[in-house]
Amino acid sequence: MKWSIVLRNGLRILVPVLLTALAGCYECPDGLCEIEPNDSISTANVLESLEQTVHGGIYEDGDEDIFQLTLTTTSDVRLETFDENGPGNCLDADTVLELLGSDGAWLADDDENGIASCSAILPADQAGVRHLAPGTYYARVSGYAGLPVGGYTLVLNRESVCGDGSITGTERCDDHNTTDGDGCSHACRPEAPSEVEPNGDSDHATALSLPALVRGALMPEGDIDYYRLTLSAPATVTVETFDGSGDDTCVGVDTVVQLRTADGDLLEESDDSEWSFCSWIERQLSAGTYLVRVQSYEGTATGYHLSVR
Repeated sequence: MKWSIVLRNGLRILVPVLLTALAGCYECPDGLCEIEPNDSISTANVLESLEQTVHGGIYEDGDEDIFQLTLTTTSDVRLETFDENGPGNCLDADTVLELLGSDGAWLADDDENGIASCSAILPADQAGVRHLAPGTYYARVSGYAGLPVGGYTLVLNRESVCGDGSITGTERCDDHNTTDGDGCSHACRPEAPSEVEPNGDSDHATALSLPALVRGALMPEGDIDYYRLTLSAPATVTVETFDGSGDDTCVGVDTVVQLRTADGDLLEESDDSEWSFCSWIERQLSAGTYLVRVQSYEGTATGYHLSVR
């Protein structure tokens, strides 16, 4: 028997939380409920499908619940917690939610991005749940600072499925397959054309038509790439770099980007964005021609993607 604290007329009352005899599964609302023990990857509760609502309870300090999920196709995944009353409710439930890879490595986490003090890991906010490759993953639910939560509800679903022909979630294309080399990648991202070398100075800049996504390589060390864009009317332009994977990620890349006039005068420079070592510039520009200069921080060789939109 476990005990929980209930507030009633301003008084704290200890009440028992009964566990059923069946496989350690405690009484819960209609649907799937956790089965203890499930506080490690080796004892994780296996979910038969990703579209699940799971009921659980954390009634002791340091307790945590782990659930195993399997993806059969590249997907954007959404995970949220609510209190024991289910979606739309979060009264006195302060959860921490994490997504782990098949080896237990961290992919994403959240404390209070959901309703009140409940958690939500959303593809729009976290790259770690975008374009997840087929395979095994683990969702871990715990209480903030290791404290008890009481009953909670975990909701898991897919915001998009790459290869189903429908552009949803963070997908930018979907051609009914997950094959690379046909213009839409395995992660449902447009496959970018490559920069045109040599483009190491303004006179040889690679021409861009907006919106543009281009694949570049800063090789050998010390290489610099120039791009040229022309605006026919005033516009707000966003210049952003990513790593060489083609996804909206920045792993192993540290760029420095400059936005310049056609004459080479510096307008703005970005080393690191607010969320990564990749670069990000957003600026209102008048009609005219501009240059984008990309280099690697400290001159190290690297591949990258450049988005100008």
